[in-house]
Amino acid sequence: ALLLAPDRIVCRVSDSLATLMNLQPSDVMGKPRGEVLELFAGRFRDPDDYRSRVAALPRGPFAARAVLRPLDQDRDLLWYAKPIELDGEVFHLEVFKLLGAA
Repeated sequence: ALLLAPDRIVCRVSDSLATLMNLQPSDVMGKPRGEVLELFAGRFRDPDDYRSRVAALPRGPFAARAVLRPLDQDRDLLWYAKPIELDGEVFHLEVFKLLGAA
């Protein structure tokens, strides 16, 4: 999972997501959402489809979900994003979850 600060900068990343994307958490932390999602694009069978499905407006809350197919996986990946309020500010949580049995 990714946790984005109100300015859409990554402030938390799960080790499991970093591993799935063949990255280290430090490769993602402190970077803007757009830059991070572009790093992820090469991990999907259709990077352009991935980009269009995870696109969001640069400001304001957003919620979305999509089913994607990563490279090197025989399973789909569910991506969803939702706003969450922390300390009176709107952050965003983005979850990437492999579906089905391994």
